[in-house]
Amino acid sequence: MLSACDRVRGRRFGIPVGEIAWVSETEVNVESQATTITFMVFRQAPDGQWDCFREEHRNRCFFRPDLARWLDGAGRVPYSWMVESAHAPVTMETWHLHAVCRKEGSPG
Repeated sequence: MLSACDRVRGRRFGIPVGEIAWVSETEVNVESQATTITFMVFRQAPDGQWDCFREEHRNRCFFRPDLARWLDGAGRVPYSWMVESAHAPVTMETWHLHAVCRKEGSPG
């Protein structure tokens, strides 16, 4: 996520009455493994006028070695890492990661 995110993105789509459009700008702080994404969301009202609101999302990126260390500290042993809920291999392009774990000392 830290190296492959789009700095500026946008999307526009219709809704039953009017349209929604948004633009996002992403700032990446590699040192703190964090991103700040600012969204400007535009909504077209039934009368054709547009209104806008701003929303900010702050995300922290965690890497597999960090997650494995924290799980180990909680007495959990990861035996499978997967991309979101799919059984796909984890790559450098993976954004969302799930771990399947067992409790330490239990049968594997």
